[in-house]
Amino acid sequence: MIIFCMKILYYAVSFQISKIICKVLLKKSLNFIKITTI
Repeated sequence: MIIFCMKILYYAVSFQISKIICKVLLKKSLNFIKITTI
């Protein structure tokens, strides 16, 4: 049971981290598009 809870926590944390990384990459790519279009 403890291992099961740890797995859920691990997946939740990794999901949050991947969401943050996606947001950062999205912002960077948007800025890059702005620079290239000007």
